[in-house]
Amino acid sequence: MFLITSGAYIDQEFVSEIGLLPPSFLPVGNRCLYEYQIELAERFGQPIYLSIPASFELSEYEQQYIEAHQVELIRVPEGLSLGQSVLYCLNMTGVDQGELRILHGDTLYPALPEGLDLVSVSPNTGYYRRAMVNPDEVPFLLERMAVDDEEVLSGFFAFSCARSLVRYLAMNQGGFVPALSDYHLEQTLTPLPVLGWYDFGHINAYFGSRAGFTTQRSFNALQIDGRTVVKSSDNHAKVRGEIHWFSEVPPSLSVFAPKLLSSEVAEGRSRYTLEYVYNLPLSDLFVFGRLAKETWRSIFHSCRHFMSLGRLAAESATLAPDSLEGLYLPKTLARLRQFGAASGWDIDSPVSFNGRRFPSPLEMAEKSSQWIGPAGVADVAVVHGDFCFSNILYDFRTRRIKVVDPRGIDLDGKPSIFGDQRYDYAKLYHSVHGLYDLIVAGRLEASGNQTEQLLELRDDWFDYHQSIKQVFEEVFFGGQPEKMASIRAINVHLFLSMLPLHADRPDRQLTMLANAYRLYAELEKES
Repeated sequence: MFLITSGAYIDQEFVSEIGLLPPSFLPVGNRCLYEYQIELAERFGQPIYLSIPASFELSEYEQQYIEAHQVELIRVPEGLSLGQSVLYCLNMTGVDQGELRILHGDTLYPALPEGLDLVSVSPNTGYYRRAMVNPDEVPFLLERMAVDDEEVLSGFFAFSCARSLVRYLAMNQGGFVPALSDYHLEQTLTPLPVLGWYDFGHINAYFGSRAGFTTQRSFNALQIDGRTVVKSSDNHAKVRGEIHWFSEVPPSLSVFAPKLLSSEVAEGRSRYTLEYVYNLPLSDLFVFGRLAKETWRSIFHSCRHFMSLGRLAAESATLAPDSLEGLYLPKTLARLRQFGAASGWDIDSPVSFNGRRFPSPLEMAEKSSQWIGPAGVADVAVVHGDFCFSNILYDFRTRRIKVVDPRGIDLDGKPSIFGDQRYDYAKLYHSVHGLYDLIVAGRLEASGNQTEQLLELRDDWFDYHQSIKQVFEEVFFGGQPEKMASIRAINVHLFLSMLPLHADRPDRQLTMLANAYRLYAELEKES
């Protein structure tokens, strides 16, 4: 048996920043922690169990993922200690003999060690109460405040005799560490150093481990040392634009961005260094979180404040609105033709979406552009240029957003901090109502038949996302339905324009095309 212990909710310090979640459901690398943990557990070929609090509600995706990997859920009554929770799980499964492996739900490693009757130990970071080995003494384990680099229990345990652990948990009234010490007297536990420990059990440790995990998986595009983040790319125009934006954005808006510390534009690879901000992106809070509606209201008010200041900062700008016309229809038509040529989709023929006949992708782009209209003087602002959830972080202490990865160039590829603010509205809308981050995370998928031009997309919102959508519309579009229509029309173009950019994922292209038709159907219905 392999048990992932996630039967209690995260500490209150976490809850205020992401919502009420079990530790295995924390976001890491655009996935839930339990997905990585299950992958580790599957290598042992044992039945896998995942404990969760009895009151926790899973999304449809989470339920399907867990079932697909043949993981058994154990709903644990709230208020139990760790040892009591483990004992409850073992009693509920009827497992009282044979091998048992336990991985704590707030723990992750690159790999788990083989063998039995062992406990993982790793260097501690921070000043927390930990359990550590007391060699050649009784008890075998001691709990006390640990300092940096002390070897502490790090969350993985392998037992040769589950029955013995059950007995000692019962004898110690659910005390997990005392039960381990007693088990050691009978079976002898070996403390095994395990490197690469990602500790997600405390909020500071969570952000530190998350930073290390991001660096490990980003192929050197990002380098994070806990104080700074270095972004590098061989796309010089993109990096120059971002550097220009951070350098030139007016003081009223600079508080919404990390500090630019240095920059270098070189022939081989351009780079710049920002201060590292210990906050989660809104994409993680949207896809994985469980924040209250009023917290999202505060987030959206900060977004709106940023955009209001962007308009004020552009009052003296000399940018002509008619220079922004190529942002929508011409760009979308060019991208659609690129998509059609590469994918084989007939972009000139009608499409059947959810059982109803719709115009061809090209015709849909042209028709939806009628709701966009030309940019006016009031639309010119200092813009971010890619104002979507993955590029917006939220500081819960200052109640202010922080933005990263700005565009910083105009339609001609020249450095500029100005643009059509409707595009920023639309990028935000494409995260909330367009569900872009759910698509990227694999939580919204379409089905279809390219030969017959058929598309199907379910539109059943998880209650959490429905509540966010409601608050968003209240904050940004209350009393201005005509503005929402133009933003929704721009979203049709956004999803059509993204199609060739995801050529490596035909499944994602299918979902984005279907999503464009979903938005177009709503545009027709509500306009």
